[in-house]
Amino acid sequence: SLRENGESFWKNILQYYIEEANVTVNSIPSKKCMDDLEANEKERVAEQQKSLGPEGLAKCEKEINECIEFNEKNIDEVDDIIEELPSLTIGEGMSFHPLE
Repeated sequence: SLRENGESFWKNILQYYIEEANVTVNSIPSKKCMDDLEANEKERVAEQQKSLGPEGLAKCEKEINECIEFNEKNIDEVDDIIEELPSLTIGEGMSFHPLE
């Protein structure tokens, strides 16, 4: 259970992801690239649906529903743990750029 992990466990995780060395990537969003990625994803999904067929899709749906049910059973425990963590300011220094 996540509750069994002490304060130092959570502090170490936060330190690993927030305080360790990091890299900043500056880029310019591309509308064309976004459209290409969207078209490729739609094609990939259509091919996957075709290859799975109705039975495979039904099996995947059943597995997903079981996972959702499991996660929903345990969400209260996770919410309690999150509420116990100290507040952090996230996003300072981030800037967003319009698509070109």
